[in-house]
Amino acid sequence: MPTKLIADLLYYSGFVSKKPINSSKSSNRNDGLKLLMIYIYI
Repeated sequence: MPTKLIADLLYYSGFVSKKPINSSKSSNRNDGLKLLMIYIYI
């Protein structure tokens, strides 16, 4: 399992996106979790 890929995905989706709107940040984090689930299933 590509652990570094998943770690980078979570990092960029959840922590790098620093937007002034909190709802936008949380939606980006949710999109990151969806992508993570896709990577797990593939």
